[in-house]
Amino acid sequence: MRSRILIADDHDDNRELLRFMLADAMYDVHEARDGFECLLLARQRQPDLIIIDISMPGLDGWEVFKELSSDQRTRNIPCVAVTAYSEIDRQRALTPFPRLPVEAFSQ
Repeated sequence: MRSRILIADDHDDNRELLRFMLADAMYDVHEARDGFECLLLARQRQPDLIIIDISMPGLDGWEVFKELSSDQRTRNIPCVAVTAYSEIDRQRALTPFPRLPVEAFSQ
């Protein structure tokens, strides 16, 4: 069975790029356009990994992380933060996270 990855990003191009790379690597990819849809799909599909854009309108990535970690059904799902504003968002993170260019996935 293929691993399931949920991508949450409000930009269609970003989701398409990640979906293309992950599907090419044989992952089962699901997509959410915002934080609310991400929470719904995370609870329904129980992905093996969630990739979340931090700067989404409405329910942003930080709020999604809080909701996921407080829910018994989703608290153990690993999450990866994706953002274009790494220096600003890094300051909000509890622990520093490495910056990894998207190109690293395609090698």
